[in-house]
Amino acid sequence: MKFRLLSIALAALIFWGCGSSSKVTTTGTQEEKVETPAVKGSETSTGLCKTFTNEAEKSKVLAAYSLYRESFKQENYKDAMENWTKLMDMAPGFRKKPFVDGEVMYKHYYENASSDAEKEKYMNLLYDLYKERIKCHGEEGRVLESKGKFILANMEGKEAEAYQLFEEAMKKSGNNTSNSVIKALLNKYRAEIRDEITTEEAVMPMIENMKKIAQHNIDAGNQVEKYTETLEALNSPLKAQVIKTTRTETVKKGLEFANCQEAITHYEAQLAESPDDEKIIQNFYGRLEKMKCTDVPQYLTMLQKYNAINPSTSKLYKLGNYYRKAEQYDKAIGFYKEAVSIAEAGDPSLSGTYYALASTYFKKGQYSNARNAAENAAKAKPGWGAPWLLIGGLYAKSYKDCGTNEVERAGAIWAAVDAYAKAKADPKSAADAQDRMNKMYKYYPEKGQLFMASVNEGDPYKVECWIQRNTTVRVKKQ
Repeated sequence: MKFRLLSIALAALIFWGCGSSSKVTTTGTQEEKVETPAVKGSETSTGLCKTFTNEAEKSKVLAAYSLYRESFKQENYKDAMENWTKLMDMAPGFRKKPFVDGEVMYKHYYENASSDAEKEKYMNLLYDLYKERIKCHGEEGRVLESKGKFILANMEGKEAEAYQLFEEAMKKSGNNTSNSVIKALLNKYRAEIRDEITTEEAVMPMIENMKKIAQHNIDAGNQVEKYTETLEALNSPLKAQVIKTTRTETVKKGLEFANCQEAITHYEAQLAESPDDEKIIQNFYGRLEKMKCTDVPQYLTMLQKYNAINPSTSKLYKLGNYYRKAEQYDKAIGFYKEAVSIAEAGDPSLSGTYYALASTYFKKGQYSNARNAAENAAKAKPGWGAPWLLIGGLYAKSYKDCGTNEVERAGAIWAAVDAYAKAKADPKSAADAQDRMNKMYKYYPEKGQLFMASVNEGDPYKVECWIQRNTTVRVKKQ
């Protein structure tokens, strides 16, 4: 009987782990099957993926969701990914939103990958996410659209695959097909007719279907202006020039805009009609960032507008960098300080922002403020040597201003060496720190100078002037 009960308990655990809606309990020697209500996910849930089956699981799921969302909203994708992964392991059927956010994060890591292997890794993770989203939440047409847009925007030579996904998406979505996909397919058919790859007769059934979809959305009041514009294009001769679309409307990277000015002209025309359209502002900023058009005035304008709509530490940091590069240090300091004020504890960008703030204060000659910011950078990223190199530089710069004789002035040098010693603990800055320490040696006082000042090698020493730090007396060896 003992073996039998053990087998039953094991089976219960297996079913529990698989999200079963029933479990087996034992009361004395009687075994009883107890039904537990199945918990549905969001309205889009297909019921094919795990959610939660009791209050304990629900609490864990909601906690992971809340934690990742907070980090995600601050664009702190490193911390967000940790809790997002826990949520997706526990309950992928819970809500559709984590799939949408996961797509954003994987695309971010793909675009910022440092190698082809890393790009491939995040591409595969993104593709797996698309499959899982279809399984858990349906909306296959919409997901295929997203995949096609990703391919067309990032993978030169795979246009045919992207357009095939768009055609499949239109079959699946029907009247819910997005305007951008209809426009992209129209471009494709026009280009193929122009290049004599196909004929008007061959594509006319698809064109007629797209007209019906556009008209349906106009009648339903969905993005009337956009669908109306597309319907007019669908009714015009198919041999007309290919219409322009934005990058998010699936134009291959580098195909639409040959240079910064072309991109600027395109988006400024859109903004002239809809100056406060968040999506246009986001696309305009993203395009200039992607094309490295960061020296044009429009980049700053769009960055400021986008940050006003959706403030984040990363955008404030970029604004600070822009003004620092322009040597407008007060404005740079303002943005850096705002960035650290809204950053949450553990934000990986915090250390870099504090360091940039310290460096800017250094440029302005505000050494005490620079040291405070650099010390905060070191606290935010323990073991990082760069802030201590900066602090050492502040002290070394103060050599001539921190005393009236060689021993008093040497106090700033000894404090600099202390800071460089901390920087040396970081392998990335160890060589630089040692080189700076070696250069400081020539400023050490000689024994006779120590004797005249009534101090001895190894004594504790309080550095005066703005530094106000304790150090150790050092002497130049004879």
